[in-house]
Amino acid sequence: EKDRLHNGTAQYTHLINATTVNDLRFTGSYEVRPRLANSNTPSVTSFLGNFGARNFLPTTQDDQRWQLTDSVSVVRGKHSMKFGVDFSRISTVQAFGFNQFGTFNTNLSNALTVAQLLGGNGTNGGNRFDNPSVIYDRQIGNLVADFGLTQLAFFGQNSIRVNNRLSLDFGLRWEGQYNPTPEANNTALVDRVRNANFVLGSKLDPTTMKDAANQIMPRFGFAWTPSSSRRTVVRGHTGIFYAATPLLVF
Repeated sequence: EKDRLHNGTAQYTHLINATTVNDLRFTGSYEVRPRLANSNTPSVTSFLGNFGARNFLPTTQDDQRWQLTDSVSVVRGKHSMKFGVDFSRISTVQAFGFNQFGTFNTNLSNALTVAQLLGGNGTNGGNRFDNPSVIYDRQIGNLVADFGLTQLAFFGQNSIRVNNRLSLDFGLRWEGQYNPTPEANNTALVDRVRNANFVLGSKLDPTTMKDAANQIMPRFGFAWTPSSSRRTVVRGHTGIFYAATPLLVF
């Protein structure tokens, strides 16, 4: 397995005036992960052991993330404020499938039977598929998953210096994740899933992935110096945080 990750960042900082600064940052990330097959022959699985191609190889994947962030920092008296926007576009392309070269699964208990079954003449002159102890699996389809999603966020925070010993931090972030639209062109299968009754009578529409657009995240923090020596500082932070849905789930 080989994995190569490429990152790049460009940043522009503009001093608007003595108390206002604008930061603009662009970040790109590109990952290549080719997992090549150890063989292009069918895999054989038995109680003796396994040989041939590994059943989940080859698997190739490319991931990309392009992120643009712009923020403005303002200092006014006891207040240090920051406001900004964060935009990300994430995409992935993967070719993956089990048993791409085929897999023989044998449910046999002795080496002689296995040898006869896999031999050129099969068992008693028969072919290799007339024994119910053997199952042959083969992947079909184009094996490709190619999709992406968009993330958009707005945030603001205010750090207030109450006095020389106490500072309070207040923040609020909203973030939305806009998910891809599934390729649902197998009408017969889509209708079966859409009409099925799941747990507690729930329904599922496989043609849509709901967006996560109600992620409101308040945050609070403080820093307190209990004594005049200022050798001890007590800090605390809390808030609500939403994690992005990994593309692997889709």
